[in-house]
Amino acid sequence: MKNLLFILVSIIVVAGCSENSGPTEAETWTAETLHSGMEISFPSNYEGEGVWCGMDACWFIKNRIDGEVAFYISVWGMTGGLPEHFETMLDQFRYPERELLETNSGISGAFFYEREGVTDPDKCRGVFVVEMNGGGEFVEAVRVNYQRMERRQIKEILKTIQFN
Repeated sequence: MKNLLFILVSIIVVAGCSENSGPTEAETWTAETLHSGMEISFPSNYEGEGVWCGMDACWFIKNRIDGEVAFYISVWGMTGGLPEHFETMLDQFRYPERELLETNSGISGAFFYEREGVTDPDKCRGVFVVEMNGGGEFVEAVRVNYQRMERRQIKEILKTIQFN
């Protein structure tokens, strides 16, 4: 009887520890063009076109397969299908929380975020801004909608942003 109890407890512990709480080192990440001259990488459980352009603007959209996280941005003004420039970040002060974040490639940035509303306090949105050319001008790189418990993964993805 003690052996049966031990086996049952062991199975429960192993099952609880094996749950994936974020990207693993063995997981394959894919680099995507975010803007002209900038890229971002995503784990394999993200889908979407990435950059696509219309007549007057380009967009970037990438969603996690379960629908809990969405990265997106639109940029007006383009040549040859990709944006020539970034729009200066104008609305970062509407986000009450901020976390400074340096990417793996050394780009200085800040993640501004907020809860979306009182109906779902775990639903969040944010914007990641980066410093352009070390000149003190911060511009919007990407926006994200996500569940609060996914913030760690969001930051892991944002840290992959680099200029190419």
